[in-house]
Amino acid sequence: MRHAWWTGFSLVLSYACAEPAVAPRGDPPPIDSSPIDSRPALEHYFSDAGTRGTMVIRGLPSGQPVTINAERAGRGFAPSSTFKIPNALIAFEEGLVSSPDDVFKGPHAQFLLDGKPLLPKVCDGDITLRAAFRNSCIPVFQEIAGKVPQGRYRRYLQSWRYGNMQIGGAARDRFWLEGDLKISALQQADFLERLTRGELQGTRNHLRHVQDLTTVERTHDYVLHAKTGYVFTASPAVGWYVGWVERRDRTVVFALNLDLVRPELAAARATIARQILAELDVL
Repeated sequence: MRHAWWTGFSLVLSYACAEPAVAPRGDPPPIDSSPIDSRPALEHYFSDAGTRGTMVIRGLPSGQPVTINAERAGRGFAPSSTFKIPNALIAFEEGLVSSPDDVFKGPHAQFLLDGKPLLPKVCDGDITLRAAFRNSCIPVFQEIAGKVPQGRYRRYLQSWRYGNMQIGGAARDRFWLEGDLKISALQQADFLERLTRGELQGTRNHLRHVQDLTTVERTHDYVLHAKTGYVFTASPAVGWYVGWVERRDRTVVFALNLDLVRPELAAARATIARQILAELDVL
């Protein structure tokens, strides 16, 4: 089974190569009680690609969130590399980095599965935070995690109401990959909406750094921010694509996940998200 994870993850990478107040313990609060536009007609983008998935979009001119496959939208999965968004913000908040161009000295211990390296060679040597974010260099973010006490992580996640806020079940530098931490597409959208509104505890300067790290496309009409994720512990594996679109008149956040029943579907994460955002006149 682990060999299958490694094979799928290796192929996916070839397609992919991107002290707060303590909140009450327990389940996260309800995400959104406003009416939902389910848009079942948009599900064909997933079925046309030969997979199943969900997407949540908020910030549209109608004011109504659009949710494709509402049942799945509430299902939690490991955040995987989408956790690099809050992890980067935590690194800035903790003073571990001061700029996206800060350099992490190599060599870095490769992220291994079945004893084999999974990441591009750029992750091995000296690398900036920006490049590590873009190339999903797990060891750099494991290095960050090793410098943040677990209690601090727990308080950040509780304060930000990030997913189920659980960091157990795995080593302290892997809990977002294969531990107890789970987040749904609805919760991803909720977190990103509060992030983009500046409602998370954090300085404006730090939030600007995270916006810088997540930028994948800039045009005259919009700026697209996004991060991929690959959940190799799920069966079938699950792919994430989450982020937001800045336009002159509004910011639209989105969170997509789909079943990676074939490794080449890794490319479909961004493709399907962009198709749906285009149909909704966001891109």
